[in-house]
Amino acid sequence: MEPLAQLSQMPISEDDIPTANRTNRVTSAIWKFESGAVGNLVHTTLLHGWKYELQLELFGDGFYIYVQNPYDECRIIVRKPGSEVEEITTLMDDPYLHEVEVFINAVRIGDKSKIASTYADAFKTFKLSWAIQKSCCVISESSN
Repeated sequence: MEPLAQLSQMPISEDDIPTANRTNRVTSAIWKFESGAVGNLVHTTLLHGWKYELQLELFGDGFYIYVQNPYDECRIIVRKPGSEVEEITTLMDDPYLHEVEVFINAVRIGDKSKIASTYADAFKTFKLSWAIQKSCCVISESSN
């Protein structure tokens, strides 16, 4: 077992990185929306190598939507209310890359009709992520 906050595969000593420039290895947040819905985010930077791993799960009253591996061969699994059947869709493109391409094209030609999110919505997402970052606390091994 590795000591707390010491990763064996880290290629450099964290002592060489000023504390203010470090990134949290794990962030977990739970919040309640004004509508009563609950959000949960878990983010880690623990995997070794170059490949990103991402999973997105959405739960609703009887709904389940799971997005798996969107950077490579994206699978979307949907389960609807009253059914235990999962509908699986495989996409052969990177939805994040597609989103950026649509945005750049919209700026180039001046047509924002294909942009699915407004700046106001993007700013709300930024405010949420900033609130999560500002509320993070660090528990060191010596404080246990």
